[in-house]
Amino acid sequence: MRRVLFLLLIFPALLPGGGHAGLRAGAMRTREGRGRMLHRTSASARICFEGRSAGKKYVGVKELKGETDLFGVKYKYVFQICGQGVLKLFLRLPEGKKRQFAARIPLTEKWQDLSVSFVSLLPETDRTLLLEYVLEGEKDHFRLANDRFVRLSPAGGGIRSSAPFLMTVPGKEFRLHFSAPGLERVQFFDGLREKEKKISGTLEIAVKAPAEGIRTGLRDTGSGRFAYTYIHPVPAERWKEFEDVSGSISLKRPLRILFFGDELSDTRRNRNYIDMFSFWLNRCAPGRGHCINAALPGETIRLLHDSLTGKGFTFQRKALRRLPAGAVDVIFIFLGRNDTRCYYGRDRIAQTVPPERLPHLWQETLRFLKKHTGARIVLMTPAPLVPSPANQALPRFVYGEPGRLEQYAEILKKTAAAEQVEILDLYSLMKKEKEVRSFFVPGKMIFSPRGEEFTALQILRFMAGEKQ
Repeated sequence: MRRVLFLLLIFPALLPGGGHAGLRAGAMRTREGRGRMLHRTSASARICFEGRSAGKKYVGVKELKGETDLFGVKYKYVFQICGQGVLKLFLRLPEGKKRQFAARIPLTEKWQDLSVSFVSLLPETDRTLLLEYVLEGEKDHFRLANDRFVRLSPAGGGIRSSAPFLMTVPGKEFRLHFSAPGLERVQFFDGLREKEKKISGTLEIAVKAPAEGIRTGLRDTGSGRFAYTYIHPVPAERWKEFEDVSGSISLKRPLRILFFGDELSDTRRNRNYIDMFSFWLNRCAPGRGHCINAALPGETIRLLHDSLTGKGFTFQRKALRRLPAGAVDVIFIFLGRNDTRCYYGRDRIAQTVPPERLPHLWQETLRFLKKHTGARIVLMTPAPLVPSPANQALPRFVYGEPGRLEQYAEILKKTAAAEQVEILDLYSLMKKEKEVRSFFVPGKMIFSPRGEEFTALQILRFMAGEKQ
């Protein structure tokens, strides 16, 4: 097999405009030009994708999904290809247009066996990357077959960061600490590029906080193991706000806090509101705050209820059911995004979880958790999402309708009072803010960094005993 290997180091400065499981390859999606699935008629049939420029630029996109954050993980993309002209490969994130040139592949009519290796070091890398296929010649075309992704980097292990997440003020200087026993040289990533560093067990590096969030870390080029620290800068006045609130929290013993949630809690793991809350909790009481993020994409109260009570099953719930009484001290439940999603069809309208079913589902879920954990339970009302989509075509799904969110929040308040659990009314707190739209990524039903900060601050205030 003839191999072409490329190391893709995604440097923000070069971009236009600016773990345990392997990678799953999603279906090819075309953004421009045209493409179709076909079978090659041969003794060993291959499933291929065909792209053709047809007089204009062609762009095909393949979505790559991992079960954990893909930052710093090295993968190899193996494929067979034939065609005419030149195919360019780019790696980019699902949000925005930031991308990095990956490879230039001259095409021939004869099938070629190739592979491309890449490492994503974009600070905002999450569990999804897009591999972009571009043809620019007027008569260029390609056929792709038997492609697969192979993880080259083992998960973590061996190299560790003393602080995977840090908040700070832009321009502030501080020191990062890493440990890498048994290694003499590592690659240090400073947010822009990698540099080789000598190491003797531990490494201390002076860093100046940037204006925007970045990741810095170490990578062992031999084993592929890595560890990083995400640095999240906030304005000085917001830092002071966090500092004042967290300073009033007193933990006399270690506190184990479990979070159930949906995409608002699952997205941006290692740098979302749960990580910000954990950072400040441990800053005021070092080593005493342990947060467990058990959120799942697509989660609803019906799915949570069914998985806890045995009608459904997830690995998070299996772990919870095995916990001895007292193993969790506090449980936050932050749902509503998906429960209130509404389907508008040509002949019917249906909410994902009908309002009339919500009281029973919440009641049964809370009683199960109180019985099996004995923990303090806090319900969080849903965030006031910006309604989506804007178009009125049928059928369609709509998130964030104010009336449905307000109804959901009222049901939670009544259920919390009836079941004697606590309530954090995030919906009302966010609605009071003039900049509430800035709390969400435009066009998406997920928090922006500003929304993550606001949510973390409200949880800290709640834990400090402040009246909401």
